[in-house]
Amino acid sequence: MEQAADFDEEGWSRITSFIKEEELTDIWLNPGFVSGRKDGQLVRLDEGTEKDTNDLIRQLFYQRRDLLPELEKPMPSIDFTTPVLGMRFRVKVFTAQKKLCAAIRVLPDKPPSPEEIGLDPMVLERVCNAAKGFVLVTGQTGSGKTTTLAAIINRINATRAVKIITIEYPIEYVFVDQLGEITQREIGLDCPSYARGLEDALRQNPDIILCGEIIDEASALIALKASETGHLVFSTLHTSGVSFSINRLINMLPGSYPEERARSVISASLLAVIDQRLCRRKKGGRVAAREICFVNGTVQAKIRQKQEDSIVDTIRSSRAEGMIDLNSYLDGIRNLIEPEEYRRHYRKLTIGR
Repeated sequence: MEQAADFDEEGWSRITSFIKEEELTDIWLNPGFVSGRKDGQLVRLDEGTEKDTNDLIRQLFYQRRDLLPELEKPMPSIDFTTPVLGMRFRVKVFTAQKKLCAAIRVLPDKPPSPEEIGLDPMVLERVCNAAKGFVLVTGQTGSGKTTTLAAIINRINATRAVKIITIEYPIEYVFVDQLGEITQREIGLDCPSYARGLEDALRQNPDIILCGEIIDEASALIALKASETGHLVFSTLHTSGVSFSINRLINMLPGSYPEERARSVISASLLAVIDQRLCRRKKGGRVAAREICFVNGTVQAKIRQKQEDSIVDTIRSSRAEGMIDLNSYLDGIRNLIEPEEYRRHYRKLTIGR
């Protein structure tokens, strides 16, 4: 039986100090060295021995001994959150060339405010005060989707007397009840899957449901059903571009679900798509660049008529409704971000991907 190593406070104190001093978002424990990510770039702490980092990884299980049997498997892949010296980490433990490694995301103490992450007031007004509908936040891994959703949910929590249920894997931001009331459930601890968590939520009389990610046809179907039946549903997709994200959602529905029906349901249920990516600031830090689409009558018609590739044209012509295409957003923050970041993201956007 694998054992969790006794906690080495000195070793982890060096790492947490490294995180704070460099303002890191992620760290990696690789065989023999520790590295991190600052403003999207890699930085190295120092080198040691493979045993040193192996012990540090095992110490992460000090408060999660229930997960230790997973380390006995030939190819372990373990996800969990854990506190370490006053910080919270989202941890992925795995092997590379049969050696133990860990990828760690540093979790903030509390959800950010929408203003801190640059969410437009008109966007907040429309998505936070909606009675029902389906809101998707899309982008590649590490683009800040979870942070954006946390800011939106916490604003709703502060301003509306509603019941909110979240299904997450794992729980990253811990909410405190304000005007609203929030029940947070974690995959693997409180329910076995997103689909099951969504099904359970529909029987718990919520006003708002947050599903951490739409990952398969089951979670897509139930999320759409929830929005059809009068709930406000938030979730994410690992895609880039509003048009491509909508197309991906359509294609996630099962083959037994006629495409015409799928397009009709999605066009009627979808309230907004917020696509984003993070760009490095000139003076350090990162800022989100977003493409924002509210599903109005024109967008609904394009979804039904298989014309989602031209939705970006509607976005460009609907600035008065709070929409913005990513090229225009990048133009607005061009003086804030590194020139290569502007060029890297701008060239991808004319086809909505």
